[in-house]
Amino acid sequence: MSLIFVLLFLIFLGTDFLLAEQTKASPLGDAGRRISTKKPENFPAKGQLKLILLTGQSNMAGRGFITHENEQLNPSVFMLTKDYKWITAKDPVHFDKSTAGVGPARTFAEEYLKDNPDAYIGLVPTACGGSKLAEWLPGAFCDSTHTHPWDDAVKRIGAASQDGEWIAVLFHQGEGDVGGKNAEVYGTKLQDFIERTRTELGDEKIPFIIGELGRWNKREERSGQILVTAAHKEAAEKNSPAAFVSSEGLTSNPDKIHFDSKSQKEFGRRYYNAFKKITESK
Repeated sequence: MSLIFVLLFLIFLGTDFLLAEQTKASPLGDAGRRISTKKPENFPAKGQLKLILLTGQSNMAGRGFITHENEQLNPSVFMLTKDYKWITAKDPVHFDKSTAGVGPARTFAEEYLKDNPDAYIGLVPTACGGSKLAEWLPGAFCDSTHTHPWDDAVKRIGAASQDGEWIAVLFHQGEGDVGGKNAEVYGTKLQDFIERTRTELGDEKIPFIIGELGRWNKREERSGQILVTAAHKEAAEKNSPAAFVSSEGLTSNPDKIHFDSKSQKEFGRRYYNAFKKITESK
């Protein structure tokens, strides 16, 4: 009898060890990561979210200063957190750096809901501050955030997909590529990124909205930015349905690098207006 007990005990320990090893082998963000089963009470039925991929650099992640005005939450807008939980969207939506703040995503969602009041939005943040487009290749590492931008985005796309349908990609990137030879080959890299992103989302015709880099202090006259902006515009024309969103008149934080909160909200409206225009013309 005691021998049977010992055998059963050893089997139990072995099973527990295997489970521990499986958990260890699937840390946060690894392939197969599942969305937390704990969701807000008003979360819609499975598959009902309108999913929006947020990708690029810090101006998509958002660096606008957060105020009490930004704390007014919409119960129909959700965001996927760093640890794969759906919560009611609030700023910062991103988590790439401790400086993350107000970006364009929540305003885009609010504008969408004005035209689609019965919808539920799921914001999926993947932008990485300081990332170059070359760091969005499969397996590439971003020194600025100490992450693998593309690989991490793929995991988050896979996890979010179970809860809805993808309706748009909001992209803002290029500041990291305006210097040196990066700007000269930017268009080719951007085309590859767009194609890979659409393939990963399972929709070759998902609207891809590209935001212009900041124009303050005559930044638009920099030779590298001229090349990047030209590539943005060409990509928008070449990859229908897609759009290029002007940043004319938008203003920056004191750092003269990032859009301020007011401009991020205006950018969100411009992104949505561009999205609406190309989707209505389908």
